[in-house]
Amino acid sequence: MQAVIIAGGEGTRLRPLTSTTPKPMLPIANKPMIGHVVELLAAHGVTDIIVTVAYLGNAIRNYLGDGAEFGVSVRYLQEETPLGTAGAVAHARHLVRGTFLVLSGDVLTDINLGEAIQFHQYHNAKATMVLTAVDAPTEFGIVATDETGRVEQLIEKPTWGEVFTDTVNTGIYVLEPEVLDTIPTDRPVDFSSEVFPRLLADGEELFGFISEGYWADVGTFGGFFQTGRDILDGRTHTQLEGFSFQGGVMIGKDCDVDPTAKIEGPALIGNYVYLGPGTEIRPYTVLGDNARIETGSVLSGAIVFDHVFVGESCRIRGAILGRGAEIRSRSVVNDGVIIADGVYVGREAVLAPDIKIYPAKKIEPLSTVTNSIVWEAGSPRTVFGPIGISGLANIDITPELACRIAMAYGSMLPLHSVVMAARDTSRSARAIKRAMMVGFNSVGMDVEDLEVSTLPVMRHLVARSDSRAGVRVALDPQDPQGLLIHLIDETGCDLSPGDRRKVERALEREDFRRVSGSEVGDLRAYPRSFESWKAELNDRLPMRRIRRLGAKIVIDFSYGSGNLSLPQVLASLGMDILAVNSYPSTIRSITHDPHNQLQALARLVVASSAQLGLLVDPGAERITVVDDEGIAFNDAELAALLTKLVIQSDGIQEVIAPVNMPNTLENLANEAEIRFTWAGLDLNDISTRVRTSEVPAIGVGGRGLFLFSNLTSVPDAAVSLGYLLSGLEHVRQPLSRLRRAIKVPKVHVDEIPVSYAQMGYTMRELRAQAEAESHEHLIAIDGIRLSDHDRFWLVAPDQQEPLLKVWVSDEDESAATATIAKLHQQVRSIRDAAPHLG
Repeated sequence: MQAVIIAGGEGTRLRPLTSTTPKPMLPIANKPMIGHVVELLAAHGVTDIIVTVAYLGNAIRNYLGDGAEFGVSVRYLQEETPLGTAGAVAHARHLVRGTFLVLSGDVLTDINLGEAIQFHQYHNAKATMVLTAVDAPTEFGIVATDETGRVEQLIEKPTWGEVFTDTVNTGIYVLEPEVLDTIPTDRPVDFSSEVFPRLLADGEELFGFISEGYWADVGTFGGFFQTGRDILDGRTHTQLEGFSFQGGVMIGKDCDVDPTAKIEGPALIGNYVYLGPGTEIRPYTVLGDNARIETGSVLSGAIVFDHVFVGESCRIRGAILGRGAEIRSRSVVNDGVIIADGVYVGREAVLAPDIKIYPAKKIEPLSTVTNSIVWEAGSPRTVFGPIGISGLANIDITPELACRIAMAYGSMLPLHSVVMAARDTSRSARAIKRAMMVGFNSVGMDVEDLEVSTLPVMRHLVARSDSRAGVRVALDPQDPQGLLIHLIDETGCDLSPGDRRKVERALEREDFRRVSGSEVGDLRAYPRSFESWKAELNDRLPMRRIRRLGAKIVIDFSYGSGNLSLPQVLASLGMDILAVNSYPSTIRSITHDPHNQLQALARLVVASSAQLGLLVDPGAERITVVDDEGIAFNDAELAALLTKLVIQSDGIQEVIAPVNMPNTLENLANEAEIRFTWAGLDLNDISTRVRTSEVPAIGVGGRGLFLFSNLTSVPDAAVSLGYLLSGLEHVRQPLSRLRRAIKVPKVHVDEIPVSYAQMGYTMRELRAQAEAESHEHLIAIDGIRLSDHDRFWLVAPDQQEPLLKVWVSDEDESAATATIAKLHQQVRSIRDAAPHLG
């Protein structure tokens, strides 16, 4: 049996350690990760090994040599350019004969490879993916199999809303050689995102072998620490080198340990280590070969690479010290500090938690370091929420964070791309927007400043210009003390989940483009920003029909910046308009009560005998509608009303709705014999489907958001109002009569707390139970949706918090309540059945 080890990755998430060392060569329990992989292969009788190398490949060649030291034969293939996982293996096609294994060189596992091979041969598979269950599946590719092991569905690096199982792809495969024949070697190709989906689509024999063994993808520093702890705790079958002592202490050969030194296990001490008088090695500490710890120093939970020097009376807690680092006397290195190879830390220095020191840097004596050297400190675990980046102004969202977010996003774009920047009227948004413009400029982006502008106008300008991105900062409508940052791509839409992850990872690894002084971006004003937007609305909306309606309406602008744009369109409609709260005011928008605001709007509609009332959110994207009797439409009712009107009056041929909307929308499309498509909960998914639809389409975003394919496929209150008025002119019926004619079951929303450790397992079990109940009516786009006639329930993981969001719709209110109670009980039962998941 042969094996191909993929070892060409750069390991950017583990910088600065990988700045000078390839990721497979980083030591876990004092042995490079690729060493553990080769030993696993040798233990299963796999002795013919091919290693693909690229980044710093000589380090791997020097370590493995010809493989004789490991009892195997090793050959190497150099990737001149990155080829992806599949491309790298296909590059070795001429060396492969018969069934073979594929493994990554940067994982730690004790999976039984022999069982995986037997499974592959028993099923006569063309490709077998080795799978395992993990606590946090969003960082991996999730895979669903049937009872025989045949792969049914796979999603690469899903959002929490897409998680339907906790079973993930380990990157270990058993393959037949013909799989490689169709893989091009002149461009990057990945198994998980291209090869396996194609095999699945072609109906090939693609299987998944679920292993019970230990597996860890050491892709983050958290994973690096945890994997080392797992080894010391004996959770793997990894063999440790050294002499075993009581309490889980392992000590290598030729160590010089002073009689007064204390070692508290579990701990691992490498070869030729010196521990001076009074030193203390506390649990979960790993010392590499030739480490020297001087008198009185205390190390707790630290990982120390080879040839590290620690002076007298130092305190090092939960840190990583790279190869050859020097920590001089009485220095303090706190939790989460990452010190790269060759760093010098002078005496009595203090390194604050969670900072990173890049290779060969020098920390002056007596200094206190609170920021990373070269790059600043890391980002939060998750910065994006359901509708952007939100948090308390100047507490969660600071100018420093805003600048770094802009640097992270800007570094993903070509040099001197144009970014548009806008804000609302608040001073806090102005300060944060300025910080972001500085960040974009610093990585070589040119910024066009729209100053105060609405989100729809900015989306339109980005989509209709040569801009590559946009950013808007505004008060958070859900929290008057908070801010909301929208990052926009070149189509005018919010960033896709994949691009959000790229921004977050750039923040985590602090990987920002550095440009010379002459390449710093330009900053310029963008005059007459509303004119292009207004011209397109006048051109695309059925303005003549709207004018014929001659409506009388009341509009509440919510003290937002929508009053700067909407009146320019409304002025040409010839309608009788009563505008309230029609001036921008930060104080008013922070202190007003939305419930009282809607009640006041309803009273004005009735008192003025208006045909309708419209509440526009401060960002001018969402609308709430009040009928002529002063009764407000709820979200589902408004979605059904507008969908029905545009089908009748504007020739819409496709309806696209998120999976948390009631079946009424699908029924309306079916009655009109037009296409209906369920979409995910993310607005970007709906927007993409609307934009790429081959026929005129409406997208329903929920909460008063609507998108139309003949415009920029992004939500805009002015566009939604235009189509609503056009539809009312077509049917010529009072809005109150239309409301009574629409029968939309109420959608109940609830939450079920579930830990991240249990999230994937819970979703997998819920899906299995739902499939057993009614496989035919199950949808697994974002979460799990089960429907039956006019009833449905949806369970989906929340994007930011450890909980499941639940939506239930039923004409029978008591039945809806019972369904929610049933789902709570199901989740509790799943948790009780799997206490080992935490």
